Amino acid sequence: MRRSAIIAGRVFIGGVWLTFGGVVLLVAFLCWHRWDGRTNHGWTFGYYGEMNRVERALKDIPGVRVISHYANRDLFLEEFGFGIQSAAHGERMLNVSESDPLRQLAGAELAVEVRRRLGASKTSGTDRRHSK
Repeated sequence: MRRSAIIAGRVFIGGVWLTFGGVVLLVAFLCWHRWDGRTNHGWTFGYYGEMNRVERALKDIPGVRVISHYANRDLFLEEFGFGIQSAAHGERMLNVSESDPLRQLAGAELAVEVRRRLGASKTSGTDRRHSK
């Protein structure tokens, strides 16, 4: 056999394995996304991760109670929000848009920003009165 035929055969086999691996990874991702997107498991990562981090920050504030929530589900979680109740502010909504910087925060930074927004005016763009 000629050297060029051996190299061509190896390149072909490598391409087949690469394609097979790509298909396996794609199928695995789609299965995981379908499983993870159907149910909120409460994790701080995954499909509902950003929403769960914000909800935990709200629940860690004394006197604040989460009474409802919503999420605009798509391929990726778009907007989400919480109906909250507190003695200081009554019932309100905290809405988080798809491009809201709040989604990128975690830990102490997230807690500070959530508290700041709760203290903001009741007519601000992200905090509106909760209507039932």
